[in-house]
Amino acid sequence: MARFQCYDTTASMSGAYNGAQTKFSEHLERSIPYITCMDHKANLCVEHCCQASLLIDKFFTTLQDLYNFLTKSTSRFGKLKDKIEELQEGLIMKNLSKTRWIGRAESIRAVWLSYEVLLDVLAEIENFQGSDRDARKTANDLLERIQSFDFYFCMLFTKSIMYKMKVVILEVQEIDYDILASLDAMCETRDEMLRIRNDDVGLDGIITAAVEKCSSFGIDVQYEFSKKHRPRRQPRRIDENADNRVIPHFNQHYRQEMFKVLDRLVSDINDAHHYTSDIVVPVSVLPNKIAKRTANQVEQLCATFPEDFQDPDALLAEMEVPLSRVKQRICEKLPDFLKKSVSFIQPLRRHISSH
Repeated sequence: MARFQCYDTTASMSGAYNGAQTKFSEHLERSIPYITCMDHKANLCVEHCCQASLLIDKFFTTLQDLYNFLTKSTSRFGKLKDKIEELQEGLIMKNLSKTRWIGRAESIRAVWLSYEVLLDVLAEIENFQGSDRDARKTANDLLERIQSFDFYFCMLFTKSIMYKMKVVILEVQEIDYDILASLDAMCETRDEMLRIRNDDVGLDGIITAAVEKCSSFGIDVQYEFSKKHRPRRQPRRIDENADNRVIPHFNQHYRQEMFKVLDRLVSDINDAHHYTSDIVVPVSVLPNKIAKRTANQVEQLCATFPEDFQDPDALLAEMEVPLSRVKQRICEKLPDFLKKSVSFIQPLRRHISSH
């Protein structure tokens, strides 16, 4: 017998008036609670957090343009494949999925492992006289875009976040439709994102690592930053002193971009958790949280499943039985446990005092 229904968030499935979840309840002539698919919701959280930062959004646009350009021509893709095969851990780029965002973790890792190869291939296409003019121009544009601090910084940051989200999504997929376990996994991920957000040393470490790596590729990080983020002077209508100006700080700027992503991710996970928790809260008292149940929760459980639980008072009384038995067993075993503890601790104290 159906107890819950779980779909994605498309209107045809989740619609409150003509969606599948509404029609299903009408067909059974009783309310069947609808829960958003946690796997799909986690992918949406990743999509929204990446779109929260314009810098990260441009990074994914560059990744897609790079894939399209190199795979559109067999000769260009052949050059890339030949060079990647020479690497021990090289990976071929993958197309960016528009629906399964977590799959982009593999695409980012492929570019990260083959970054130098991509630079060489694009430079070779740009300088090859046999290439057509448009191809050489596109290769030059892509080379400028990926041979920049912004691109490499975004690659390091998103690689870490994407793989952490990939782990939780795979975990949710393996859980046998246990909504409470899925919520716990999402909450653990939220806590991990908060830890990363509050770890100033870790965030600065990502920026420092990107600076050191870009410097080895001949990228002038400070010049690039000063070119894109020039000091802004206050308009005279606000302040007559024209020498007042806002000078952006390098680390602070990129930390703000990371904050945008992490804050949106945490916010979306919280929204998904609160929405789902309100629906499944009656079930949360079964079976491993009986000790924390309240009379109100038991009444909600009976209202949600009227065919299974008719009497809230009877159900509450049944829940008291295993609790009382557990307490009784604890009281019975406690004296023996204390005796064993004393017999062990006293010789240990004498041994420590003698030394």
